[in-house]
Amino acid sequence: AHLLESAADGIAVIGHDGRLQMANPRALDLVGSGGQKASAVRVSDFLIADDAPLLERLWQGFRAGFYPQGVDLRLRRTDGAVITVNANFSMLRGEPVVVATFRDVTAERATSRELSKTKGFLENVIESCADGILSASETGVVRLFNRAAERCTGFQATEVVGQRRVEEFFLPGVAQQIQQMVQRRGGRLEAFRTELLTRSGECIPVLLSSSQIVEGGVVTGSVAVFSDLRERLRMESRLVAAQEELKLRERQAIVAELAGAAAHELNQPLTSVMGYAEMIKRKLAPDAPAFAAADVILGEAARMAEIVRKLGTVARYETKSYVGQAKILDLDLASQQPPDTAPERPSPTLVPPSAPTQPSSSSPGGPPTEIPPSTPENSS
Repeated sequence: AHLLESAADGIAVIGHDGRLQMANPRALDLVGSGGQKASAVRVSDFLIADDAPLLERLWQGFRAGFYPQGVDLRLRRTDGAVITVNANFSMLRGEPVVVATFRDVTAERATSRELSKTKGFLENVIESCADGILSASETGVVRLFNRAAERCTGFQATEVVGQRRVEEFFLPGVAQQIQQMVQRRGGRLEAFRTELLTRSGECIPVLLSSSQIVEGGVVTGSVAVFSDLRERLRMESRLVAAQEELKLRERQAIVAELAGAAAHELNQPLTSVMGYAEMIKRKLAPDAPAFAAADVILGEAARMAEIVRKLGTVARYETKSYVGQAKILDLDLASQQPPDTAPERPSPTLVPPSAPTQPSSSSPGGPPTEIPPSTPENSS
């Protein structure tokens, strides 16, 4: 009797009518009936209505000789508080009664529910994360593989967790290299550029961060978070291409403007040179010594005129090799208009004068005036 009264768990003997035939002080305290006699207490009086079907199943089991262990029941105390008790049932040999031992597990169950809720929330966070998450045990066996990791690699979590090792997702030796870097950096590695192997064997670029999982000062595993860089690299490539195209367009615009200005400025003096050369040829006899020189001047001026014409039609930036590593503008290619593209400006046209002329004294660079033929009187 002394043992029952000092027991930390509630102990009760329940008759076939559901009344307590005997209960220790702890049992009565748990239901808030410490001042009542045990025989005045019925189990159903304290049981939550939602658990009534459970009580009925228990009685059916008792009649069939089945006495379960570790059953959670919710009881309402006399003060209105609801508690959860964990009960074990047994038969009292030779008597048509049931012996129940139970203890208050209200706080434990509340903690368990909160932990379960938190666990579910964290699992949702992991599964909803846009980055791939891969966790492995200390032996390298994969323990966690979220949906983003599935999308990135093509593997399903069901065929990876507990069945594959983390090094299978890297090129040979890379997983060991990452592990060594994590150890050298105090158990943490951030923003490491590497590659992962997919189901198809493709190597995909990722940005990976990894850290050790430590419990009680002992490393029990590792976790890695990685981002798929394929789309980012494609965007960077397009951006670089756009920047290069912009630079090329700016360079082409500068070259075209410079070439146009040069052609415009060279056009007028070159026209005068060609006019004077033609005038000299007309004034000289074909067998005169200066006639051949004038013809060379006219030919070279015509060549220069063609160069000026090309300068005036430069539409793009094209180069060719020059001396050493130097490059110069390729006028032949640069002056060709792209297909289906109209020229942006008319090319300058050199029109030699129709008659021999000379510059007027009032306008050195102006239109030339006619020079009279050479005669003995004029030469004297």
